[in-house]
Amino acid sequence: MGPSIQPIPSGRVARCPPMSREDGPVFIRRKFTIPEPQDAVLVNLADRHYQGNVSLCLRAAIEDHRESLNGQGKLATQRLAGQVDSIRIQQEEILDEITEIRGEILEVPQDEIASSKRLGMSDEMWRLYSRMNEAKRPLRVDDLIEQLELPLSRVQPALGQLIDQAYVVEIEEGSHRYGLPGYCQTGGFNE
Repeated sequence: MGPSIQPIPSGRVARCPPMSREDGPVFIRRKFTIPEPQDAVLVNLADRHYQGNVSLCLRAAIEDHRESLNGQGKLATQRLAGQVDSIRIQQEEILDEITEIRGEILEVPQDEIASSKRLGMSDEMWRLYSRMNEAKRPLRVDDLIEQLELPLSRVQPALGQLIDQAYVVEIEEGSHRYGLPGYCQTGGFNE
C-alpha cells in the first residue's frame, strides 16, 4: 500500500509521511491554481502520455523545463541548431560578397589604377607606389632606397603613409617586404 497523503494545513503544503530512501523520493502536496485552458492542456497531455496521471505529467514538465533553462534538453538543442543555421547563412552571404568583390578587383587593370590622377599621393608616395606596381613582386625598404635613389628619411614616411592608406601592405608580418594588396610573389593576384 502506497503512502497516504495528509490534509493540507493552512491551505499551502502537506508532506506525506516520511519514507525511507529505499522507498523513493518524498512527495510534497502543493496547492496552486492554473487557468482553465492550461488545465485542459494538462489533462489532455496526462491522458495521452501519462495514463491520466496529472502529477506525473507536471513532474516531467518541470524536469524538462529545468533542463531547458540549464541549457540542456531538446528545446535548447533546437535553439542552438537554429542559431548555428543562422550563422551559417550569414557566413555564406559574406563569402558570396567577398567573391563578388574579388571578381571586380580582378577586372580592374593595375596600370589603370596606377595612372588614375596619382590617387592624391605625394611625389615620394607616387614613386614608391609606381615602383612596386612595376616590380610585380614584394620589395624590401633597402630595394626601394637603392632603386629610387631616395634616402631612408624620405622612403620611410612615404611607405608608412602608403601602408596607412592601404595602397601597400607588408606581404607577411615581420618579413619587411612590401607590395601592392592582392599581389603574391609571382606577380599575380592571390586566389
